[in-house]
Amino acid sequence: RSNVWGAALLPYHQRDIQDWPISVQDLKPFYEKILSSIPMSSVEDDLLEDFPLYTKANSSLKPSLQATQWLEELKESKSTLSKAGFTFGRSRLAITTESNADAVGCKYCTLCMYGCPYNSIYKTSLTLDAIKQNKNLTYVQGIIVENLREENGKVVIQARTRVGNESRSFSAERGFVGSGVVPTAKIMLGSMKAFDEPVFIRDSQHFILPMIRHTNTKGVGEEQLFTLAQLFFEHFDESLDSHSFIFQAYTYNDFYAEALKNLLGPLFFLAKPMFPLILGRLIILQGYLHSSLSGRAKLTLNRSHKDDLGKLTIEAIKNPDTQRVVQKQGRLLWQYRRHFKAFPLLPFNNLSQIGHGNHYGGTFPMKKFPGHLESDVLGRIKGWQRVHLVDSSTFPNIPPGPIALTIMANAYRIAQASILEL
Repeated sequence: RSNVWGAALLPYHQRDIQDWPISVQDLKPFYEKILSSIPMSSVEDDLLEDFPLYTKANSSLKPSLQATQWLEELKESKSTLSKAGFTFGRSRLAITTESNADAVGCKYCTLCMYGCPYNSIYKTSLTLDAIKQNKNLTYVQGIIVENLREENGKVVIQARTRVGNESRSFSAERGFVGSGVVPTAKIMLGSMKAFDEPVFIRDSQHFILPMIRHTNTKGVGEEQLFTLAQLFFEHFDESLDSHSFIFQAYTYNDFYAEALKNLLGPLFFLAKPMFPLILGRLIILQGYLHSSLSGRAKLTLNRSHKDDLGKLTIEAIKNPDTQRVVQKQGRLLWQYRRHFKAFPLLPFNNLSQIGHGNHYGGTFPMKKFPGHLESDVLGRIKGWQRVHLVDSSTFPNIPPGPIALTIMANAYRIAQASILEL
């Protein structure tokens, strides 16, 4: 799943996890451990106040010419934008910036959106390949886990082979489940025989909003650049909402010309001479909402007549406030267009479908005192002692913005604490 991803890294802010039974301080040492193991392009800028680096900013990617020019323009209005609740800075990305013994540095080949041909963008398979060399690790592939149970102080894992459908069983001191929110729910609900008992996926929905800069940047189609997020913005105004909004800003990539072509249809050839003027000004903002402002999904494991595993059904549930909040953010960008040196194309403000942004979780939310189908601070669903959920299934809510760093840090925290219990 991480072969093609946005590579954005940002820790959570305490205001956005107030109802978690752990704090950002609890996550801090594990943010540091993760960031000592994976690359991150970063600089020290105004984002530091709310989002510490948790590592040294010793290397950074060269931003695109569009991003460089826009950032300088934004700095001219920094005071006004700050009073309006906006903070901005360079993006933080899991990308190797300079070649070393372990990885090739970014070649600015413009292919980020297709999957980096040089493996400069971090992907989890690189870490897996490294730890597979550990003589204490046995890596078993081609296995589909069906259910788990705790028995005589052990975890028993019941599975089948992907090829041949042969039954396999494994025994362990501890079980760590991090299959992704939906597969984890299927495994755990099936293991508990929790048929027809819904759990709810909390989602951080996002919206895509094109912006047109006042200034044109020439030659964007020929520039050697990376095409992931160039800038990050935070918007927080307590008078509007108690949570943050996070924006990722993207400058030119070759999808833009194709999108314009499709949008214009038969008018494409008439408008084509204007493309350089449009593409040299176009910025795409991706804005993320807190899950409290987003829709959610009801996930239910229904009994199946074919086997004992059951069948998952998912039903999207809209939040009546979501569209209003997205429109309000768009109007705010329009209100400050003179200071952003860019104006939003509000008719093209596009809200994602529930679950389409991959920033979701919360099916078995962590609680200090967990109830039915809730988990404790070590990711154990009530009634379990040795099986720990280590993906975002345990997040009580989903803050806006990048989720991967906190998933990794929280998994590290749970694993370390569970080992100390042995």
